[in-house]
Amino acid sequence: MTDIVAQARQAREKLAVALSLLQNPEAGNLIDTVAEPVARAMGALHQVESSRGAKLSESGPVALAAVRAALAALQAQPETSVSGQALEHIAGSLGMVHGLAEQAKQSLAPPPAAAEPVHQPRPAARDGALDKTQMAPQQVSATPRKPAPAAPGGALDATLPTPTRPEDFVPPPSLDSTQASVRPPAGGLASPTQESAPIPQMAAAKRSEPAKSNRNSKAAPPPPGGKPESALEVEANLGAHSPTNFYKGLSGNDVIDDGGLFVATYEIPPLGTQLWISVNMPGGYQFDAVAEVRWTRETGAGDAPPGYGCAFTRLTDEARKLVYRYVRNREPLFHDDL
Repeated sequence: MTDIVAQARQAREKLAVALSLLQNPEAGNLIDTVAEPVARAMGALHQVESSRGAKLSESGPVALAAVRAALAALQAQPETSVSGQALEHIAGSLGMVHGLAEQAKQSLAPPPAAAEPVHQPRPAARDGALDKTQMAPQQVSATPRKPAPAAPGGALDATLPTPTRPEDFVPPPSLDSTQASVRPPAGGLASPTQESAPIPQMAAAKRSEPAKSNRNSKAAPPPPGGKPESALEVEANLGAHSPTNFYKGLSGNDVIDDGGLFVATYEIPPLGTQLWISVNMPGGYQFDAVAEVRWTRETGAGDAPPGYGCAFTRLTDEARKLVYRYVRNREPLFHDDL
């Protein structure tokens, strides 16, 4: 299993370099077509690593299919210096991932069937010798053997197995409620009249605070408790092509629970800094949230801008809806958090 884990790690590291290149501004729309299957392959390889090879049979074929899809999508795009470098790293991982998938097939192959024993014929008795298995006529009992009574009415023998077993029944799949809870609503950014009403605790908190006449009517309510005393106040402006953008990690697919917001700036706070962040979005929408700095980037690959990634630790349901609606119209960044 050690060789399998090392091979999966090497393939994932090559894909990580390719993913960083795909998020370069010079890569154009490659992040929309190629980055997603690359990230999916990296996630499957991480499953092989974290399980010490135990999940190879299920994750190996997934990684192979994702790498092939990434290569096909990349080869369909016009060749540039960035796409050529990314293609080299993705192709370099293909041989390793293919070897893992082949080992997964071998682990699923059924064991060879055991050979049936060969029955040797019993040697014939010698001439004139009496077979000991034969009995003399006077030793055979004259009492006839009684046949076993048949079941009444031709009913089936109760000892026979039933044609179906309860454990063979597989119930139909049900809808996972956790998936519905994080799925963003259909449509673009909705007006404030379409958003759900705040919960009673939030409404009571708003009544206790003085009214802010200058607050944007499209802004989501602030999180309960307001701004922490020690939090650093920052502002993040999002646009259709701004370097500041939401991101999600490779360990999950939710941009809030498994990701956060990348703020492009040269003023990078230390890791672990608590933030009171005001996020401005297209159309005049805005929300405040409490966040924490999780990773920083002084200089990125190529022309990737410096900045830091922060994860939201406290925000309202209305703010969460605004985030989901934004990422429906713009693909988030990928960050290797494995």
